[in-house]
Amino acid sequence: MIYTNLKIINVKSITLNAVGYASDATQQIYSFIIDDFNKYSYENNLNIEIKFNLISGDNSTSSYVDYGSLVEVLLKKKMINMIFIFMIMFIRQSLPITLEYSVLYSNMILLNKYNKTVPKTWNELLETGKYILNEEKKQNNTDLIGYNGLFNYDVEGICSINEFIYSYRNSVDSSFPDLTSQESIDALEMIKKLKNELSSDYDFKLNNDYAMLKLFDGNAIFIKFWIFPESAINNNYDEYSEKFRNCIYEFIYGNKTSIEVLKKADDITRIHYISINTNDSPIGLIFAIINSILIFIMVFSMIFLFFENFNPFFDFFSIDLWFLLNIGSILILCSIFTKYGTVTSFKCRLMTILFFFGLSLIYISISYKLIINFPVENNLSEWIKKHKTIYLFILIIVDIILNSLYFINEYDIENVVVTEGQNFQVCKTNYIFSKIMFRIEAGYHFLMILAILILSFMEWNLHKSMIDIRLIVYTVYADIILFIILLVLDIIKIKNYVSYFVIKTVVIMIFSISNYVLLYGLKLIVGILNKKDVKMTYIKSINKMFINNETTNTVIKSNQFNESSCISSINTSNSNDYYNNTQITSKNSDRKSTNKRTSIISKMIDYHYTT
Repeated sequence: MIYTNLKIINVKSITLNAVGYASDATQQIYSFIIDDFNKYSYENNLNIEIKFNLISGDNSTSSYVDYGSLVEVLLKKKMINMIFIFMIMFIRQSLPITLEYSVLYSNMILLNKYNKTVPKTWNELLETGKYILNEEKKQNNTDLIGYNGLFNYDVEGICSINEFIYSYRNSVDSSFPDLTSQESIDALEMIKKLKNELSSDYDFKLNNDYAMLKLFDGNAIFIKFWIFPESAINNNYDEYSEKFRNCIYEFIYGNKTSIEVLKKADDITRIHYISINTNDSPIGLIFAIINSILIFIMVFSMIFLFFENFNPFFDFFSIDLWFLLNIGSILILCSIFTKYGTVTSFKCRLMTILFFFGLSLIYISISYKLIINFPVENNLSEWIKKHKTIYLFILIIVDIILNSLYFINEYDIENVVVTEGQNFQVCKTNYIFSKIMFRIEAGYHFLMILAILILSFMEWNLHKSMIDIRLIVYTVYADIILFIILLVLDIIKIKNYVSYFVIKTVVIMIFSISNYVLLYGLKLIVGILNKKDVKMTYIKSINKMFINNETTNTVIKSNQFNESSCISSINTSNSNDYYNNTQITSKNSDRKSTNKRTSIISKMIDYHYTT
């Protein structure tokens, strides 16, 4: 692999530092390649020189595992520019110079003796090997082996495994078979069949040196060996290769089934994720169906806002605000769909945007109603009431600006490696800008929650909105608890990708459902159970007013379709109770005459007891 960082010695000369590993220094050909290049460079005035450092069993006690760690350190320190590696599989971050190949040797003396040809398939190799072994045993040749396999615990082992599985692909143009496919299962079954019928555990586990020995002594029918085997260099490859080999050998040398070990090997190599495909798990499809049904219910239920008989139950918010509330809950549910498929930085950003923007629509609608519902007339409430569209537009624009910054924000994709389990990926905000953006977004919503709670406290006892205020507070409390749960889930380590998906998805679903049910759903249910003829109810209430000679000073409550002020005085009595000694009216002048406290907290408490 040519590493892009070059060590420039001077203007006219460039030196590249190269490193390579060979189990046997006499078998490597790196030096010949480098010598040829240096000669070519000198003759053509390239002014480039390669200095090569060979690590082998002759000059070091380190193994290919140690070599992998060494190269990683050297790369990080930028001390090397070129690596000679052994290309096996799963090399993700390197460009290999492949110097090795595997060879299947056929003992032509024995094949000719029994009039057999060189096999072209594994079945032919098995049949030919069994026949010659049986015939040689009849002649007391018990030292003969049919096939050595080279499935050892060194680097050759994983090469042999991958090579054998690859040989079982459907056609020469097919890609490497999926580890859980029938092709891989058939390949492992054949490996074990070859071991049991042509060789033994002992012979299969021996290394390349043993293969060369059998090649020269002639006591083998078929011999598998590698030319110039070197080690693979890749992040986490050493650990992976050991796990992969040991897993496959649990079938070849153990008692586990091929399906079991291939599933386990697949877990080692694959990054698992949730999808609507039920091959791995039905969880993805189940939650997709549930989520879609919930979204449909929320969308369909908004039609009741236009039914006259349901008007008394939806008089707290205006129709446009009800729409914003429900759309907010729907967007929160839509964020769940970003958790399907492979994890990408774009999906991480989109999930955050949908979730926070949906929540903002809910809080913006609530804040507007609480401000104009304030128990005392004030300039701010009056202005916002008259300029509703401007108020909503400004807050929505602010939220859009905050969310748009996520598109220039990068998320890290963190690999969760699970020993004896299934690896998966999660979104992580490791960049400073990402963390700052998340804190700004969380702080913005915290301020909205705080404002809603303060306004709800001051309007707590207003008769015309008492039930609605309480439902708003319950909604916000539920959101706070769910926020905390989501933060805790980002801290704790969940080692199962299905559990991780299910837990976070359920929390987000509850987030959306609680907002929808407490703010809208309960009213819809009550409306369905207690719907009345609105026109007749209104006519009867008017007739009753005339019959009882009620004056125009009578306060018509909100469920009689009049939003007149419901602020009244609290009668005084001889009791020492606070409620009986405090006169509260809708006029600031009356408040001053009965209560001289001027602090903000005192005023908030006064508003709290306003009825």
